[in-house]
Amino acid sequence: MNDSTPLQRLWLRTLALTLIVDRLRLLVACLLVNDLACLEALWLLSITFSNRVEDITQRLGTIDLPQTDDTDDVNLFEWALQAIEKRDGLGDEVTSLRRQIKGKDEVVASLQNQIDELVEAKAEHETQMLAKFTLLLNEKKLKIRNGGKRSKRG
Repeated sequence: MNDSTPLQRLWLRTLALTLIVDRLRLLVACLLVNDLACLEALWLLSITFSNRVEDITQRLGTIDLPQTDDTDDVNLFEWALQAIEKRDGLGDEVTSLRRQIKGKDEVVASLQNQIDELVEAKAEHETQMLAKFTLLLNEKKLKIRNGGKRSKRG
């Protein structure tokens, strides 16, 4: 462990102390109730994955890692670092996707505003056209009446 940084050593010490204190509490509890299954659980590391949305926590799953004599194949510190790097990468990706969604939402809002303006302009144009048509129709009616009155006179 000479090639590890002080932060890594501190993290390992903190993790080890936390696990040891929890294991000692469990060992004492198991010995008090004299439960063999409880003692077997001491040699099992469980990692629980959960998703928290607002006040609701949803359990996604658990991975049980039993204690074995062949622990040289797995370096948990490296594994944890890889998991953290992957999480950070995914966090960056989520941030990027949220920015893209925000941009797309702004485009959609802009297009919706344009549609609203066009609908208003269309309605106004139709109203103007109807008013002009009504005026033209009334003028034609007036000409027809005046033409009918002239023919009766003449």
